[in-house]
Amino acid sequence: MHLVTGVIIAALAGKVKQNKVLQGLPMLKTGPIQVAHALPGRIRFVIPALRTNHPAIQQGIARLGAAEGIDSVQYSSISGSLTVHFNQELVPPPLLFAVIARLLGLEQELEKPITPAVIKQFRALGNDLNKMVFDETHGLLDLKTAAIAVLIVAGGKKLLSEKWGSMPTGLTLLWWAFNLINRGGGESS
Repeated sequence: MHLVTGVIIAALAGKVKQNKVLQGLPMLKTGPIQVAHALPGRIRFVIPALRTNHPAIQQGIARLGAAEGIDSVQYSSISGSLTVHFNQELVPPPLLFAVIARLLGLEQELEKPITPAVIKQFRALGNDLNKMVFDETHGLLDLKTAAIAVLIVAGGKKLLSEKWGSMPTGLTLLWWAFNLINRGGGESS
């Protein structure tokens, strides 16, 4: 809801600088509603949910076609494409985007946090390394508990060797260790 509301507000406030006729239309290339092509009075969207042929999606498309200012709606459940011909004076493009999101039930999908593929791969690599360490130590350690142990030993050593002279550094290391413990550092699945 926030993304859709933001798009409408930005368009009305004139903060988004694009083609004057299509000003404010989010030209998304990923996600649940993608703008494939836009001309004044005609926009083609790619909506992967159209491929499911879900009855709620069909009802949303029918309601969209019956809306004031919409001249015609064509869609393909094979390609997931939705082409809308509309009167731009009655239905500004950002409003059309918001209406489609609402009628097709995609507002929550638009609000989901995104995770880039690279981050997903790093997380998968970290999980695999964690499992490997856990298996190699026969369940004694995982990466998080190993990090906790290293931080406790390093922090304690600095505090003892420097006689509290490096108090922030040693205490910082201990603080990190105890924060990791409090967040379930020793639990492994």
